[in-house]
Amino acid sequence: MINLLSLVRYFVSNTDSMTVTKFGEMKNRILLLSIFLVFSCEEEKVDTVPPEIIIVSHSNNETVYEIVTITCTATDDEGVAQVELWVPGDTTGIVDEKEPYDFQWNTNDLEDGSYTLKIRAVDINNNADSTSLTLLVDNSLAFPAEVNIKSISYTLNAMTILFYRSTDEDFNYYELFSSASDSGQKTLMEQINDIDDTLLTITDFDPTIPTWYWLKVTDIYGYSVFGDSYYIMDDNPTAIELNSPIYRNGYFDFSWTINNNDDFSAYVLYESTSENMLGKSEIARISDQDDINHSITVDIIAPIKYYQVIVEDQWGFQSGSNIQLGKMPFTFIKTFGGSQSDRGYSVRQTLDGGFIIAGSTSSYGAGGSDVWLLKTDAQGNYSWAKTFGGVENDKGNAVYQTSDGGYIVTGYTKSYGNGNMDVWLIKTDGNGTSCGNYSEDGNCYESSTKWTSAFGTSGNDYGNAVHEVADGGYILTGKSGRFPSILLIKTDTDGNQEWENIYGGSGSDWGFYLEQIQDSGILFVGKEVSNGNTDLSLIKVDLDGNVEWHSVFGGTEADAGYHFNSTSDGGFILTGSTQSYGNGQWDDLWLIKSSVGGSMEWQTTYGNNYSEQGHYVKQNANGGYMISGFTESIGQGLYDIWLIGTDNLGNEVFSQTFGGQFDDKSFAADQTDDGGLIIVGYTESFGNGNGDILLIKIDPEYEP
Repeated sequence: MINLLSLVRYFVSNTDSMTVTKFGEMKNRILLLSIFLVFSCEEEKVDTVPPEIIIVSHSNNETVYEIVTITCTATDDEGVAQVELWVPGDTTGIVDEKEPYDFQWNTNDLEDGSYTLKIRAVDINNNADSTSLTLLVDNSLAFPAEVNIKSISYTLNAMTILFYRSTDEDFNYYELFSSASDSGQKTLMEQINDIDDTLLTITDFDPTIPTWYWLKVTDIYGYSVFGDSYYIMDDNPTAIELNSPIYRNGYFDFSWTINNNDDFSAYVLYESTSENMLGKSEIARISDQDDINHSITVDIIAPIKYYQVIVEDQWGFQSGSNIQLGKMPFTFIKTFGGSQSDRGYSVRQTLDGGFIIAGSTSSYGAGGSDVWLLKTDAQGNYSWAKTFGGVENDKGNAVYQTSDGGYIVTGYTKSYGNGNMDVWLIKTDGNGTSCGNYSEDGNCYESSTKWTSAFGTSGNDYGNAVHEVADGGYILTGKSGRFPSILLIKTDTDGNQEWENIYGGSGSDWGFYLEQIQDSGILFVGKEVSNGNTDLSLIKVDLDGNVEWHSVFGGTEADAGYHFNSTSDGGFILTGSTQSYGNGQWDDLWLIKSSVGGSMEWQTTYGNNYSEQGHYVKQNANGGYMISGFTESIGQGLYDIWLIGTDNLGNEVFSQTFGGQFDDKSFAADQTDDGGLIIVGYTESFGNGNGDILLIKIDPEYEP
């Protein structure tokens, strides 16, 4: 720009040298100079106004973290050349020459605290202005939100882990960690880079080892956080409920609730003699999860057993069911005998609550077989035993406790008497003591409480049942060798015969059981040949043996009656065997209801293809009937003891057998004071020898 003062000085200094002629020219020059000076004065105005700065984000004293974006605007009349951001501790500013003016400030490496930033704007004329922005850095807020595991499930081959989705916009990846303890060293197992992939499957796991799992989330800035731990230790299988074992014909039937766990492996059935299952032994292993029933063979003379079902999973973990007693239908079961054959044919409950048994023994005594009288206590434990007999075969078929506390026994003797087999009547005291020495005819008269008597012909004679009558004497029934016939003998208190009667006589006739009934008459049951067939014979006589009525039941085959009892309506219930009726080719167990006068009211049979017999029957309190005998068709062995319960019309309510793999038979029973049943017979499945006396007490509370 031309200096105006210099120009004026120039014109003044040169005025004298100018001619008049040139004055006009000079006027023009002055005019041009004036115009020039006017315009020159306008160009001398200088721009001194700096740009205006406005911070858009963030607000003063605002808390920030991670990478912070600072946005501002700058305005200027002449134009903004650039905007600068100056960060504390940084000697080089961040320059932005174009709108928008955005600056990225990385706070990740800074300590938390207050920081004042400077923002400077420069215009095109190099005018500049600045402002400050104070921000509070708190990088504790930079960590992503934690992500937790939702569930973990597994099979033998794989573990499935389901977790929640991350909500962080700056998500980078998930990581799965595990540890053997909640505070132990974590081990990386898997990494997932997809934010939407929230289902993870792993194969490297062992649920039998306590393990903690975590999910870690990391954002793009490297900030990461662990979620809550998730504990995995395989749970014991869901326990099941064992039902009470049910005894059925030599087996225990077990049932239990189902286990529905996915990792089920097996049901294991255990038994023990201890109610705490100490020393338990495995008796069955079932791998079918739906198979919740099992049966085992029962050793009926073994100690009482307790049972439990253990559930195992595929990892070896177990849960035990409740413990159940293997409750049998009987209170006790006992065997008595030696190395040879021993049999029980009659049993009665005694006045002291114990039991007296009459039978035969080849293991003890003097001959091939002897009469065996055996006494037990109320629990069936042995008290004492006596034998009676000589060098030949002798047998006890029936026993009755007499009013003086002693016992009367009948059977037969071949060692004494008049013929091959003679009826033998033995009277003992309460300790089973009788005659020490017998005469050749088998008689002995030591005292009124200890004696023996023999009755018979040259044929075979048997005593099968005996009863003390009201006058203190005794009446017995059996078989006479004459014809042969049903035999009935009445003696006095010392065993002297008062009278003898025979009935039938046209064939093989037997009397098997008798009782003095309420009207003082004698009722006895057996079999007789009638119309060419063997039929059940039921005869009522007075105390002198005179027949009051005589009933015969049967068909075209062999039929027999072995026992009867009075019923609540004044009639009688009878049991025995029949080949004329029933289901089998051989004998079926036979049940007959008769009136007080001996007329049949109804009959029914029980059995299948082989031989069955009934040897005892009684009426229950509910009006139904309980029958004991033996069966060849059902059960475990050749013959099994058979117990049948019926309603008042003989319809079967329950059926149970007792025995093993060989012959087991029941020949007699007696009702006990507690409403139960005592059964006697023999067993070849259990005991010591070729056959032992078997004594079973049926539980009065047993409900099959």
